Amino acid sequence: MPDERYASAYATAWALLALEHQRSRDLLPATLSDRVAAAIVRGSDWLAANHEPGVALWKNYPYLPNGTVSRSISGVALHALHRVAPKAAVPLEKQWLDALSAAPAAADGYADYYWIPTRNGGPTLESYMHVDLPWMLIATADAYSQGGRMQRARALTWLEHALDQPSVLQESSRLENWWRAELLISINYVLDRGAPDEAAQSASAAATSPQ
Repeated sequence: MPDERYASAYATAWALLALEHQRSRDLLPATLSDRVAAAIVRGSDWLAANHEPGVALWKNYPYLPNGTVSRSISGVALHALHRVAPKAAVPLEKQWLDALSAAPAAADGYADYYWIPTRNGGPTLESYMHVDLPWMLIATADAYSQGGRMQRARALTWLEHALDQPSVLQESSRLENWWRAELLISINYVLDRGAPDEAAQSASAAATSPQ
């Protein structure tokens, strides 16, 4: 990136997940293992240092004054730290549980675009659409075990409400349901994490609703 102001929390989180996936499955040549390990440390340190003060939320571009705080990107970032730097993730996961608010509807999110400078000097348009609920589900499932009793009770209630809402159970009735696959991945992740019984029942109902 020629201009560090455009360092992206979203791109960093996905790069960390991709590198960790390859490393954990021995898909990297031995000549790259040290470089990849160092890159994971640098990336996770940067991500852990660039959340919003006092809360586990990230802007899409943390160094830009007009960067936008995103619950979707924050979920991806927290999940990446959970995977590659679990010790660094623990205090952030506790902050995440403390800050849980009303669950968004299944299709809630936002679209945005930024003109990003390239190495040849010309700008390129970066546009995207982020949906909040899938990555909030994943981050909450990751964080659950780190919470105290009250935090876990609150997280469980949040998961139940998030998964039992009509926009999840009836999402196949909507025409603009291109986000359905991402939602299903997140529901299956909650189930795979060994969700508490009540949340698991809601997740199973959502996962098996008519498509």
